[in-house]
Amino acid sequence: TTRWQRILNQKHWAAYSWPKEWGGPGWTPVQRMMFLEENQMTPAPDMQVFNITMIGPVLIQFGTDEQKTASCRAPPTSTIGGARASPSRGPAPTLLR
Repeated sequence: TTRWQRILNQKHWAAYSWPKEWGGPGWTPVQRMMFLEENQMTPAPDMQVFNITMIGPVLIQFGTDEQKTASCRAPPTSTIGGARASPSRGPAPTLLR
């Protein structure tokens, strides 16, 4: 599961519902549905998405700049943490420590 999550992180696919400026792929709702459907139809491990789907979008939409900086950014070498991404499309969001 950890390896799979890292692969998704590298492609900016772990945060499949996030806009590009916050490290996601910027997919449309149809693209997100297709991605999730493909993941379910293959023997891929379950995605760890609580932070990505629940906390990240709320912070992106309603968080203060301080909250976004603290919670939605990841250092380039980070492979650990909550729903983290940089607004400059830098490192992919990470879910694992």
